[in-house]
Amino acid sequence: MPVIDQVAREQVSSQFAGQYVSQDGTNSSLTLIVDQGPGVRVDQFVARGAPFLDVLGGLPIVGGASGRASLRLYPTSLTSSASSRSPWSTMMTNLTSDTTGVRTSFRAVVWAEPSGNQTQSPLTRCGAWGAVDGLVYGSQSLDEFIFELGSDGNAKHVEAPAWRVIMNKQS
Repeated sequence: MPVIDQVAREQVSSQFAGQYVSQDGTNSSLTLIVDQGPGVRVDQFVARGAPFLDVLGGLPIVGGASGRASLRLYPTSLTSSASSRSPWSTMMTNLTSDTTGVRTSFRAVVWAEPSGNQTQSPLTRCGAWGAVDGLVYGSQSLDEFIFELGSDGNAKHVEAPAWRVIMNKQS
């Protein structure tokens, strides 16, 4: 199914990939790319001046021997109206229909990037999924990212609730 994978990557790339920057002086930015891996890769994330991937990589449980963390976003299919800020509901959303004001949640999965010829077992790689909601700050999960979509189905901005930052899409 390489053709389907390629079409999906192109669609996700046009909808979510790019650079997001805060406009409120919090010194926060996020760069998302779509590569050959699963989900959307976080290429760079600075939250309130802190280089988050470097901070994660410094945690022994995450960074391991390499000291580098890899972060990927996965859609949850949880959506809500931006105006109501109502509780999340699970629904299948056709992101090509009118999505004005729809908020959709993604979760980040973190794991250590192997260094050199170091390999990781499937258990080690899959174990990261057990850490969803594992790190919290101010009663908010550090791994939640909420995108608000425009009428064209493309992300307008992304919110990182634990960091209390909203970043507008630049590119």
